[in-house]
Amino acid sequence: MGQNGLPLTTKLGLTLSELTGRPSSSGRLESLDALRGIAALAVVVYHFGYRVAEIYPEVGEPVEALIGGQFGVHLFFVISGLVIFLSLQRATPRTFLISRFIRLYPTYWVCAAVTFAAVAFIGLPGREVTATEGAVNLTMLQGYLGVPHIDGAYWTLTAELGFYAQVALLFFSTRLLRGTLFTVTLYAWIALATVASQIPKYLPDGAVREIASQAALGFVWIPLFVAGMAIYGLWSGGRNIPLIGVPLAATAVMALRDPMLGVAVFVCGLLVVVALWGPPLRRLGKPFFFLGGISYPLYLIHQNLGFIVIRWLTGLGMSHLLAACVALIAVIAIAAVLTYLVDRPMRRALRLRLLPQREMVRPR
Repeated sequence: MGQNGLPLTTKLGLTLSELTGRPSSSGRLESLDALRGIAALAVVVYHFGYRVAEIYPEVGEPVEALIGGQFGVHLFFVISGLVIFLSLQRATPRTFLISRFIRLYPTYWVCAAVTFAAVAFIGLPGREVTATEGAVNLTMLQGYLGVPHIDGAYWTLTAELGFYAQVALLFFSTRLLRGTLFTVTLYAWIALATVASQIPKYLPDGAVREIASQAALGFVWIPLFVAGMAIYGLWSGGRNIPLIGVPLAATAVMALRDPMLGVAVFVCGLLVVVALWGPPLRRLGKPFFFLGGISYPLYLIHQNLGFIVIRWLTGLGMSHLLAACVALIAVIAIAAVLTYLVDRPMRRALRLRLLPQREMVRPR
């Protein structure tokens, strides 16, 4: 989920104005930062208010009104498609690969290690992984290898990596994402990814089907990333009318899978459009910009740690909702510490060492 690449991802990293070098006075890109904060909060609230009670009924009843928070992930995917494609405009294959590594892996390793240790020492039924499985998780490829995630929220990283590989291949090895072929490519990409994601259903049971199912994880959510790319194309000056239909095509594909998912994707795309073309979202206040800034560590650290806190507090007699509020404050605090003391210093040091300034701003 990524900034200068998340997750959404969306999701995650430098502020968008820092990433692009565009002036911050417009407030448009900062609005996407605020939107990421909203998405992050939605996902955490969904997990703490609904999902934890669904998995561990002893903590209380799931709060049905919070079920929509799960779609914060899909908002991250749309934003990530926009931001990654934007960052490609000034990248070389080398700088793109290095910048993605810097943005994703060091902080992921820290958060995964903290989560693994917490679950191993405190316990969280059904969420434990072996040391070997934990080591495989360090590659971030566990979803493709059929290995359990250290934290269930990490499934989105599988989708992100699949998108990165495909968009980089199309951008650097062909001209399909530039010029007149851009719009045609986006429609074709949605169609091919949709077909690829469904192939395992038609294969006989066995090893081949299992391998195909794992590979298909890299295609399932491609329509959302592509919708973000199309929105970027329109925002950056594209006047190609058919390009408007790309986000609608992505919405239709998701709606065929689940009507509610189609509605959610449409709303996610609309939010991104409003953030870019509507009034700047500064009026939302600093909390959402703050959450947007810590959204990557927050996403990586919140689920299992939050579940541990909620189960412990409800076991002491605290109500589910109050325990969820305590867990929310706790994971935001931990994510803020990780962002300011670990994530940003590490990325800054690695960028200075691996991406000299002349490479970071090299125009294409």
